[in-house]
Amino acid sequence: MEFELIEVPAGSTTEHGPLTIYQRFPLDEAFAVSRTGTVRLPELPQGTAWRLVLERGVPRFIGEAGARLRSLTDSIFEATMGPLRLRFRVVPSETPRLAWSGDLDALIARVTPGSAGLDVLADVLLEQRHPLGERLRGLPTGFSDDLWQGDLPLFEADGVLDLKWSRGVVTEAIVRSSEAIERLPAHVLGHLVQSLELVLWEDGSNEAAHRAIDRLAERGLPWLSRLTLHGTSAGGELSRSWRRRRWRDRFPENCELVARSDSPGVLRASSGQHPIPREGTLTLPAGFVRHRGQVPVLTVNHETLMLNGVVRRRPSPQRPWLIPLRRGDLFTLESTEYALTDA
Repeated sequence: MEFELIEVPAGSTTEHGPLTIYQRFPLDEAFAVSRTGTVRLPELPQGTAWRLVLERGVPRFIGEAGARLRSLTDSIFEATMGPLRLRFRVVPSETPRLAWSGDLDALIARVTPGSAGLDVLADVLLEQRHPLGERLRGLPTGFSDDLWQGDLPLFEADGVLDLKWSRGVVTEAIVRSSEAIERLPAHVLGHLVQSLELVLWEDGSNEAAHRAIDRLAERGLPWLSRLTLHGTSAGGELSRSWRRRRWRDRFPENCELVARSDSPGVLRASSGQHPIPREGTLTLPAGFVRHRGQVPVLTVNHETLMLNGVVRRRPSPQRPWLIPLRRGDLFTLESTEYALTDA
């Protein structure tokens, strides 16, 4: 067994050098911590570190009585000490990473998306002896679904990803954090997404929208047919750049861009309509909504939340739980369901 690092503070190091986030089955080069790992986080006192060891496949700390370890899933764990947080997985060390040869995307791009396209793609991948072809065909790959999905369910549980699956791969997704912009398409199961929505809540400026699209373009999404940006104030400029095909070589030719700068919107519930103010706060049971940039953001005080039919879990007790919203979202607080709609 070994550790795979999912989330670490910037600037963290190990005895082997800088620390790199890693997950199983990525499309990029990977880095793993072995059976034992000493992690030096930038905010820890000089000369101290977290030492993780595995005992019969179970992780624990050595020499750090102040650190807390909790299980998020059967294989994903979170270590905290005050505001510091480290997330990692424990996986069989013999599990290989899935190589993704450079010509695979070119082959995929020539296949029409959809169920029939997945059949064709499965044949192409089987010819390449790639295990994803076996997964698309429903054949046993030797890997559990937990290993295949990696940390994608963790992001979904945190409320920063909404995923729609077909034949074991993601076909539609809503992304609500800058980190997940890269994590989803970099994963072999998220690389075939066809419809992608980005909720740009941290900064809806022209520059932020361009950065988000550039980060997606670096991954190259061969089946993307619709890219929707919520909360951007640069819709017109983005549409012009898209028509001029600034990103011509990085997205499929028929990919459509939709850029939305929404009005404040209304939360509709059985208790009536609740307009979201452009300035100020809309107070709800166990939470509130206020605008950050162009996007309404829900702050949740509960440990769990039902969002779009999926139970989400508060990522960290030490941090505010913020969930950017877009039109059509449904969430439940204190047994009341709210729907975000146009005014």
